[in-house]
Amino acid sequence: MFLPSRRPGNLVDKPIGKLDPIGDLGVRPAVTPNRGLPAYLSRDADKELDRVIRHGGLVVVEGPSVSGKTRSAYEALRRIAARTRRSVVVPADGPALRRAVDRGYPFRRKVIWLDRLERFAAAEESLRNVLDSAKDVLVLGTLRSGERENPSLPTKLLDRAAVVRLPAAPNGPGFAAILAGAPAALRNWRRATHPLGAALVSAAVDFRRARYTAPVPFAWLKAVAPEYLDPRDEGAADYPAALAWAARGAYPCLVERGDGAYLAADHLLEDAPEHSRDIPADLWHLLAEELPVDDPHYLTCMSLAGRAGHPMIAWRLRRGDGGPDGEKLLELARTCVDDRMCVACEFAGHDVDLAPLLTEVGTTLSDRREDDRRFRDALVTADQLGVVGMVAQPASPAGIAAGSLAPELVLATAQALLEAERVEAAREWFAVARPKPHCHEGSP
Repeated sequence: MFLPSRRPGNLVDKPIGKLDPIGDLGVRPAVTPNRGLPAYLSRDADKELDRVIRHGGLVVVEGPSVSGKTRSAYEALRRIAARTRRSVVVPADGPALRRAVDRGYPFRRKVIWLDRLERFAAAEESLRNVLDSAKDVLVLGTLRSGERENPSLPTKLLDRAAVVRLPAAPNGPGFAAILAGAPAALRNWRRATHPLGAALVSAAVDFRRARYTAPVPFAWLKAVAPEYLDPRDEGAADYPAALAWAARGAYPCLVERGDGAYLAADHLLEDAPEHSRDIPADLWHLLAEELPVDDPHYLTCMSLAGRAGHPMIAWRLRRGDGGPDGEKLLELARTCVDDRMCVACEFAGHDVDLAPLLTEVGTTLSDRREDDRRFRDALVTADQLGVVGMVAQPASPAGIAAGSLAPELVLATAQALLEAERVEAAREWFAVARPKPHCHEGSP
């Protein structure tokens, strides 16, 4: 996997014939001096890939790291271009795709390119809407087999995908891996011929193990790299030289994003013996300090940090002064919904008051701006709180919070749900608004 040079939040839309496979799609170049694409060797899976692509919908090319997933998908695009005229939409990440869908981007007769499908968990519901409504759309993604264990993987979306699996090489690294320099990259890291460079790589690997799957800013890698150094190697730290060792040359362990951020090469996660070590506390603390609560990675990192004995990420949600405002809480709740997590459970499990969130939901829905993204975020949050959050149960966390809302906000929420034909949730919210019977003295 080779990340193209796009800034987060951007979206590329080009005809297939004008795409740069390396710069736009992330196809890994060869380790030859010209760093171009090697000649493509057809494989058994190509015919199956062509067959499922003809039916449209969601198609995923799955396989081990450096097995040629992205290259196979790109070659399928080239074969598509020979028989039809389509353009390819390449979102930088999940939030970029979700914003495009929310704004009504025209996806008809387009290909949506999702290299590393796990990066698009934040757009799962949006992708479902596109697949259900857009005519002749093809969503073509890739997935490293090891990501099947990633809790943020959009599994419900994956259940409806046509998956074409590329096999692992039976004896050692495959031809694609050798072309990409995978064995040499792994040797360089294990031998730590440049201790500080190897420390930067180890830090990048652990950020991915912590479920932070976006490219990591170099400042973050630099901040935690000392945790991976032998005290004897903590002398003069030449970080530019260390970065050059790790991210440049023919066999990079770190893949450069192009905006000062880096990602550990996929094969390092699969093959490295360091998987058994604990993630350093300083890395968790850095995430707690730097990761905004409305970041799509926040929930998965927070949950994993708690299980690892580092609850500081969740602590930021409980802060009074300086804690997240209602808009950020709404973004977090929407991420909960997209990640198939119970909003009420996540907030209550981390001892976070639901009242500010419900106030934001009610206020947003009462504004009646249905074409606004925040309105849709509030609607899906209210729907989930009504259907599974037990909002009508006075003793539940959601019920306690709903009971503190102004009656007009409760009614606005119920009415918006009813008009959106989310009848089950609307019924629960109307039950919250219904006056409670009073027990008079002497009544049975």
